[in-house]
This record gives sequence, structure tokens and C-alpha cells, in this order.
Amino acid sequence: MAHFAKLNNSNEVLYVTTCDNSLLLKDDVEVRDSITAISHLNNTIPRLPGERWIQTSYNNNFRKMFAGKGLLYSAEGDVFYNPQPHASWTLDSNYDWQATIAVPVELRELTAPEIYDWDEDLYQSDNTKGWIEIE
Repeated sequence: MAHFAKLNNSNEVLYVTTCDNSLLLKDDVEVRDSITAISHLNNTIPRLPGERWIQTSYNNNFRKMFAGKGLLYSAEGDVFYNPQPHASWTLDSNYDWQATIAVPVELRELTAPEIYDWDEDLYQSDNTKGWIEIE
């Protein structure tokens, strides 16, 4: 089965549905985002103006990752990516969010690694800090 993500006009994934692979064939060759498949989805699933369908890969073979509700789509990068996790983080060229401060690297025994989480409030109060250890 092929999978398609329904996007709103802000390129946010509303949901994902399946479509029979036969609808992706053109002259017996499989094509991505087949007009036939998208036409079938438009005729069977109601959509609002500005909403559209984009094929996604369950095996992550294209468009970076499998689309899921709440993910975003970049037409420029032709990828699905996660929404911004924190206001201070920036999107890199691979469509991965990066913290303003690198994750602390501590040399610890492998049996007891430290676990860190980002604290946006801490960063906003002191932009030299942001990572906190989870105990």
C-alpha cells in the first residue's frame, strides 16, 4: 500500500491514509505522487480549500521520514520534518532542529550515562545554560 499525507495550507500533516499501489502506475511503471492516486483521494476523502496530498514513504525511502499527524512538509527540501521543539532552536540544512547550546558531553561509565533535557525557561533566563540533567 502507498501512503499519502493530507496537508493543510500551512504544510502541516493533518493525517495519513493508504492508497492501492495500482493507482501509482503509469504505463506499468510506479511513479511518486501519481495524479491518479491523488485524484482518487480527492474524490473519496473530503478536503478543504488549500489542503493537498503528498506521498510519504513508510520505509523512509524518500522525503526524509514517514509523515505523521503534526509533522511539517517543506516543498523546498521535499521532506517531512518535526515541528520546532523549542523557541530558541534552529532548523539545520538536514531539517533537524538544533539547540542553541550543544548537548553536554560527559565521560561517564557506560552503565550509568547521564540523560539531559532542554529547559527553554532556563535558556531564556540565561542564554549560556539550557540543558538540565534528568535524575
